[in-house]
Amino acid sequence: CLRLTEGSASEVAENLTDLFGEGIVISASDKWAPHGFSTPNEPRLDETIGFLKSTDEKDELHHWWIGDVRGARTPEWDLASTCRINGKNGLVLVEAKAHQSEMNSDHCPTKDKRNIKQITIAMAEASEKWNDLLQERAESFGIKLSHSLKLSADAHYRLNAQLAFAWKLADMGIPVVLVYLGFTDAWELLEDHCVIFKNLDQWRTCVIEKTKRLIPEELWDTTYSVNGTPLTVLIRSAYVEIPE
Repeated sequence: CLRLTEGSASEVAENLTDLFGEGIVISASDKWAPHGFSTPNEPRLDETIGFLKSTDEKDELHHWWIGDVRGARTPEWDLASTCRINGKNGLVLVEAKAHQSEMNSDHCPTKDKRNIKQITIAMAEASEKWNDLLQERAESFGIKLSHSLKLSADAHYRLNAQLAFAWKLADMGIPVVLVYLGFTDAWELLEDHCVIFKNLDQWRTCVIEKTKRLIPEELWDTTYSVNGTPLTVLIRSAYVEIPE
């Protein structure tokens, strides 16, 4: 992600626009993080300047996930950027992986019981709303869902948190595109005996197979309407050359 965002603002904006597609336009004046090797920190939407317009939006997102627990923080993103989504200001949020083991299940890292309770409440709300969206889409296409979605802090926590955040932002009236990005041909990881991704199809299969017990396959590569605000979930791949 650092190499993907390294270069002039116009170069990075063009590369990101080409990568994400789907009506997403990123210009040199947009804000993204990380910003190359000079500014490598991963962003938190309620802390990093430039992603949410107002203090009220930051406070709403923070309180929804954290509650009143002091010192707790919202999750980081591998890459986030402001953008235009079909002409409207929005956010593109990226979770990136480079080998199959990174898709193994993970658990909520916090040990604070009050924090876990608040996260569980937030995930329960997001699960209910996501299932409404999935069911509405299934009915409109005359298909049957493979199963319902249940976001959890106990399995695939990071992905579940990201799906919850994407819904919450859309519920706040902010258009969102959530991208699950697989880096292909990450040859530098072969010496660690990692199983890398060769192409988009292999990456897509890995995502679906690793998460299918919790997340219905029908969720991916679709745009939903959250009270009129678009929420899109995409699986994408990219090759980023790493110099020897």
